[in-house]
Amino acid sequence: MEINPYLDQGEAKENNPCDELPEGPERDNCAKKHTEGAQGTKMGLVWWVVWYISMVLALPSSGLSPFPKILLISFDGFRHDLIDPNLVPHIHKWATEGTWYKNGVKSQYVTYTAPNHLSIASGLYEESHGIVSNYFYDPDTNRKFDYFNMTKKPDIVNASMDTSWFNADPIWLTNQRADKGRRSASWYWPMGEVKYPQAPHVATHAVQWTDYRNLTQWMNDCDFVLKFFTDEQTPYNFVAWYVEEPDHTLHLNGFNNGALNKKLEELDKLFEYLLKRMEAVGLKDMVNVILTSDHGHSEVLDEDHVFCISDHINMTSGFEAGDHMIYPKDEEHAIEIFNNLTKAAESGKYKVKITWKKDFPDKFHYRNNNRIGRILLEAEIGSALSFNCKQKVLEETYGRNGKVKFNSSTHGMDPNEPDMHGILVMNGPAFEKSIQIQEIPENIDLYEFMCEILKVKPSPNNGTRQSVVFDALLSQKEKMAKSFGKKDEVVDETDLTKQGQNKPKQIHPYLDVVTNSMSFLFILAPAMLIVTLFLCYGCRHTVCKVNDVSSNFLKSYFLRFLNHAIAALFMTHLEIYDIHL
Repeated sequence: MEINPYLDQGEAKENNPCDELPEGPERDNCAKKHTEGAQGTKMGLVWWVVWYISMVLALPSSGLSPFPKILLISFDGFRHDLIDPNLVPHIHKWATEGTWYKNGVKSQYVTYTAPNHLSIASGLYEESHGIVSNYFYDPDTNRKFDYFNMTKKPDIVNASMDTSWFNADPIWLTNQRADKGRRSASWYWPMGEVKYPQAPHVATHAVQWTDYRNLTQWMNDCDFVLKFFTDEQTPYNFVAWYVEEPDHTLHLNGFNNGALNKKLEELDKLFEYLLKRMEAVGLKDMVNVILTSDHGHSEVLDEDHVFCISDHINMTSGFEAGDHMIYPKDEEHAIEIFNNLTKAAESGKYKVKITWKKDFPDKFHYRNNNRIGRILLEAEIGSALSFNCKQKVLEETYGRNGKVKFNSSTHGMDPNEPDMHGILVMNGPAFEKSIQIQEIPENIDLYEFMCEILKVKPSPNNGTRQSVVFDALLSQKEKMAKSFGKKDEVVDETDLTKQGQNKPKQIHPYLDVVTNSMSFLFILAPAMLIVTLFLCYGCRHTVCKVNDVSSNFLKSYFLRFLNHAIAALFMTHLEIYDIHL
């Protein structure tokens, strides 16, 4: 009966070249070598499979996100010149090892906490994102904003978190929107928990601001913050963390009575703890840390330099107030208030500026929003202002016959004043090492800067890629040199990160995992090997069975090529990673 070769008749017996030899010692030797060769090939394949599995298992397991990672930290009110080795030795040492903006970072007007934290997060002027002070009034809706509950009014905090207050796309949402695998957390960051107009609206995880100042609790917070990055199931790649000191201590004590030094010591211990924990959990060289503050602080000279607004105008009716501005209800009352305050300020006793909003300087970008009051008050360096004080009471408490020495500092002044400059230091895999930059960036430039690090498309903002803050990024040639472990021979290439256009091509992080050198060695190369062996196995049982000469030729050259290729590949990667056997 004729057998159809295309029907499944079971595997045909493999052609053995030794069968053609006459029986005798020569045929026996041939059969022995043939069997040993087949066994050797099988054992070789088993050896490579075992090697591959063992090397993959030997790779350090990591729950880290494949996306670039940022930890953004704000120490409220930390003035730029407080990074001193005698005050904060650990922060100072860390600063000298990374990129340190020695003269600080410039805040937006007005130099208060709530508006500047949103400017940092969104890259927008205060007139653009709509949070124009810590507490203020909206004449269009007849509502008041007071996120920090400074007015102590019931339910004012919840009302201040309504979406309608906010016109911004903070960095945590920009990050999440770029890819489903990206996650962002906000830990006490002012307004980090609110719902914003643009999807995905809220951070992946957010904890609302809480009023406490305890080192032990800060350290617990640190542990929670780092767990976001190391979570093996849902790792985060962006976390914003806010600490409300030394601002609170400075308001109550100023710079000179010793309380500030004790608080700075606690903050330094916190930062030391952060660095140790990052190293312990393997984040030291994986996370880009940016340490900044919302504004600086200025010492108030004495109680005579406090401008008590209620001493000069009738506080009972006729206007609404923010923490540094007035919303008169009619023109007549507006003129009366302005004249009374101007007269008091011009008496020479107080260093305070009284300005109509329409006359406020363009450079501050603080006119084009109805939430900004018609009359603006600004204390100059060395002075302060308040709606809630009386000069007589201050004199009795702190004056010549007072029993308490006046110690206080404040903020809210011209952001160009050095006293108003906050800190800006960064350290991590994306940044230059051990450089100090004298130029002063604006805090609105940090949003676009962080987008560059995270490799996400920024939303419209008021920052600029021409900012000196981009000098902190490793240049393209340095990145290449670092990637290949070479320090002397680098490609002379223009630093695209400092240009406003022609951004470097962004590689998807999952693709990068496959194409980087170590992944190629342990993942892609073995996979290619297994596929090749599979194809050759199929070829051996089909095409090569037709012709023994072709079969022997392919086997010989394939094995020779395989040995050389694997050896070359393995040794090349050992050389790249400077591994010595």
